[in-house]
Amino acid sequence: MIFVSFLFITIFAVRDVGGFANVWKVTSLNGRQLTVDFRPSPALPYTFWSSLIAGPCIGLYRSVCSQHVAQRYLSVKRVRQAVVTALVGQILSVISYFWLIFIGLAMFTFYAGCDPFTLGDIQTFDQMLPYFILDLFQNIPGIVGILVSAICSAAVSSVSSGINALSLICHKEILQIIDKDLTPKQELIVTKILTGAAGILTLLLTFLAPHLGGILDALLTWQGILLGPILGAYVLGIFFRGVNTSSCLIGITLSFAISATLKVGNMLYPGAISVLPPLRIDECNATTYIIDTKSKNLTSFMEETPHGYGFSIWHISTFYYGAISTYLTIIIGLMMSLTTKSSDFTIDEKLLWRPRRDLEEGEFDRG
Repeated sequence: MIFVSFLFITIFAVRDVGGFANVWKVTSLNGRQLTVDFRPSPALPYTFWSSLIAGPCIGLYRSVCSQHVAQRYLSVKRVRQAVVTALVGQILSVISYFWLIFIGLAMFTFYAGCDPFTLGDIQTFDQMLPYFILDLFQNIPGIVGILVSAICSAAVSSVSSGINALSLICHKEILQIIDKDLTPKQELIVTKILTGAAGILTLLLTFLAPHLGGILDALLTWQGILLGPILGAYVLGIFFRGVNTSSCLIGITLSFAISATLKVGNMLYPGAISVLPPLRIDECNATTYIIDTKSKNLTSFMEETPHGYGFSIWHISTFYYGAISTYLTIIIGLMMSLTTKSSDFTIDEKLLWRPRRDLEEGEFDRG
């Protein structure tokens, strides 16, 4: 359904802006062409270096460490099938990313001379796509509701999977350890209560969304802080035989603390660097607009401006947080394992990385 929505939006957007060639022409004239940014500053989020250093971590902890994704892998019988599932999922993800980039370019072309954010028609860029859909399909009854509901249903589907995974983890890793004598009926009741509680907590967190800045920035930040250490733990456990539990936990704790400290510092001492050229309203129609600049962070559209106190560690882009926490977990875990080396633990050979063995041998061990 989400891909059908993308297709409808793409067809109508290309038609209304004058074709693919015009999309490329307008975006190029306004500095939005798809060029690779090689500037080495770690304060810039979307550069060649950030993609090279942080990109793999973002892709891995989304497709490896997320529990709702792990549920998909466990729904098949054999490891080979899980590998195929992961590869197909990654291919579809890449296609959807590039598709969304093009929709963004078409959207920019549509509003190139009359930006709705600057005019005050929308309050955040997260409202841009629904607003764009309203403009595109305003003369077609019903289609706006269908497309917006399709996009929202995709988000709700991911949220529901995450809530289900959270309740199952609490049941498996906490409840069964605390009380091993629960009957299946009691476990079912408690799991339902946990699911309901997680759903209520998720609903309450939505009230914080307007205060977190852009959704993409908030997502990259908290996924990096929370899932980066977990990815580091996965890497330690799969590739390094000598890493013990205490060393891994120390690595997770310290990397989480450091990345969280970076975020707090970034909030207290925000940088003034931006990569967006200014938006325009010079081609709007004759309607008189009163533009409220006080409520908008117009500095986000400025060219790169110098800080009064120079660059500091607090200005590192949130795009790097996942990579920082992942690499710190691995480094600290390995260093602590060397200082606390112990042979008092058993290694499960099934959990070590052996690609040929995993592809040739049997089914998942779901115990």
